Amino acid sequence: MKMLGLLLGVLLGFASVSHAGELRLGTTDFCHWEFSGEIVKGDAAKIDKIPRGSFGRRLCLNSPGGSLSEGLAIFDLIWDSNISTTVMPGDRCESACAIAFLGGSLLEGTDVTRQMDRIMWVGSKLGFHGPSLNLKTGQAYVDRDLNRAFKTAISAAARLFEVNRVQDRGDRAMTDHLLHRWLNTDPSSMYFVDTVGDAILSDIPVGGIDFDIKLRTDHIKNVCDNVYLKGSYPSGSGLSGTIHSDFTTSAELLTSYRDDPWREETQVLAEVVDGTLRAFAGPYPSGTKYFMNGCLVEFDVNSVRGFLAEDYYYQKVPISVRIVHYTSPPESMAMLDAWSQERDVLQHRSLDPIYLFSFDTTLDELPKSAEQRLAVLRPARTDKDEEGWEYFKLISYYRRDLPGGDIGSLKTEDVNDCAIQCLGNESCIGLTMDRWNNICFLKGQDAVKSKLRLHPKAETYLKADVAFDMIEDSRAAIMKHRKGKGFEGYAYETFDAATYEVCAALCLADQSCMAVNFRPAQKSCEKFADPPEYFSMEGVEMGLKLQVD
Repeated sequence: MKMLGLLLGVLLGFASVSHAGELRLGTTDFCHWEFSGEIVKGDAAKIDKIPRGSFGRRLCLNSPGGSLSEGLAIFDLIWDSNISTTVMPGDRCESACAIAFLGGSLLEGTDVTRQMDRIMWVGSKLGFHGPSLNLKTGQAYVDRDLNRAFKTAISAAARLFEVNRVQDRGDRAMTDHLLHRWLNTDPSSMYFVDTVGDAILSDIPVGGIDFDIKLRTDHIKNVCDNVYLKGSYPSGSGLSGTIHSDFTTSAELLTSYRDDPWREETQVLAEVVDGTLRAFAGPYPSGTKYFMNGCLVEFDVNSVRGFLAEDYYYQKVPISVRIVHYTSPPESMAMLDAWSQERDVLQHRSLDPIYLFSFDTTLDELPKSAEQRLAVLRPARTDKDEEGWEYFKLISYYRRDLPGGDIGSLKTEDVNDCAIQCLGNESCIGLTMDRWNNICFLKGQDAVKSKLRLHPKAETYLKADVAFDMIEDSRAAIMKHRKGKGFEGYAYETFDAATYEVCAALCLADQSCMAVNFRPAQKSCEKFADPPEYFSMEGVEMGLKLQVD
């Protein structure tokens, strides 16, 4: 009898041909990095090669799936590394790849605000399915091995539940709907995010849609219907999310809504004045006989018509929706202002323009924009040679110093000045920027012998032909202690600490923490994620996290 542990298909995706994954620099302006091929053990280490910077990097994924455990490891790396994720037109990201895709997000400011940043384009495929044991027929297995396989499958489900619970200030990596679809989709099948409803319930932005459309009252009704189906209307027992307590598919959910015998015909009032559309739609069920729900919609027409894929990144969500209770609807648009001011706003949502389309519209049926047609063509990547962008041609290592190998230096506040110097010098392999002292050090070939090491004041930029061969210092970080010195600026966390040693130890254990101020008189510890230059500060002891010889 063969050991089942060798056959644990729970670690396999829906791929029939094995092609090991490959990570490479992006070949188009749509992708900084590209990963393609089956996800296998060790691919997370490849993704970890993507430099972590203060600004995001967009990773384009094209994979049939593969190892679920590796996909989860890639999810963790992406979530922690300021990486955005994309599935381009004509590409697919399925199974383990789709789990990794969900991690796409950015931390803004000093690790204060996270925004999800993952996007699938019209013409791409994003698919999820449950784990499989992939047992071979005709084989006999002992109970011990079957139990081990079952435990592994349960562990995989538990791990996906953790992904479902992962959230940061309201942004959740995996919606309840997606988790349910993952658990209830047979491993021999695939749940594709392929309708407007799927995208809305999964919180997956869709790029390449042409929103320059002739607006009708149907579009207003679609917005309000979609908000209701998403589960955002107050009801007698909570939110309208109870209508999909079974977490059915988007198609079944829409059918149950349309067939509801208690649902009344929705009426729409709308007008456009000075480029702003204002509208009312209702009634919607409230779960009580005493009142109904109404939907107030407002948006700038040009902002919607000009909406682009990049606007997801900038969080330009132009449609405003307010949900209110009422007993008598407004009789006309002339009465709407006074009527709405008398209503309490129960829910307020800012929405993407995809809500304008019907819940059951397939993504392939949506009007395609010029942006989408360009993405299909994938023009070769152009150098960002506009003034101020030369350093984008180098690969960045944030908070990393590269000791030795200096072939020159430049006093400047702008890293772009250094990048121009390095790119114009064949002997230069990169540069390290000292942000506190506004000095950059150009690096020659001798620097290749060094290892990148942690230092909060440093940023290192390397040419691509040497960047992948660089090794990061594996030594444990220490806290450099100075009395009478401290950091000004924003501390993302302040807490009680009896001694400096306690304060420093907590910083070492916190990946986001790069420095601390300890105030003995107050016995308080302040954590800094991006510390500025330190100065003399009476009654303060500072600690700086770094690696030293």
